[in-house]
Amino acid sequence: MEGKTIEDVVNSDAFARNLSAYIKAQVDDRKAVLAYAVAVRKKGLTMKAPSHVIDDFLAKGFADVDVFREEFLRVAGKISNEPVRLREYIRQLGMQVYAVTVVDMVSEEFPELKNELLNIKENGNKSKTNQE
Repeated sequence: MEGKTIEDVVNSDAFARNLSAYIKAQVDDRKAVLAYAVAVRKKGLTMKAPSHVIDDFLAKGFADVDVFREEFLRVAGKISNEPVRLREYIRQLGMQVYAVTVVDMVSEEFPELKNELLNIKENGNKSKTNQE
């Protein structure tokens, strides 16, 4: 990890794999909400699925890993021209993926820390040392 920049991590294969998994989960969740709204309407009830930033995210092609990487780096550098809510979504998603990727990279480089890092990854930075 030493000497790696944020850009190095964002452009890594590990970041791409983690990002793909996160985006797939987000898209699957959105599809479930939309399917539920359709099912409710078929029963004669009125329900419109609320708009969500992921709709804009998908419409602009940010589900593509390379497109996302470029925009995430622009958002991180505060030079993005996207609307605030889309920038915030990209920033949050990108930082989640970045954090998971860094944990993965560090655990590869320092296998003796793997259990502690997995604990942090699973518990949102609540390691044993933080709980003392």
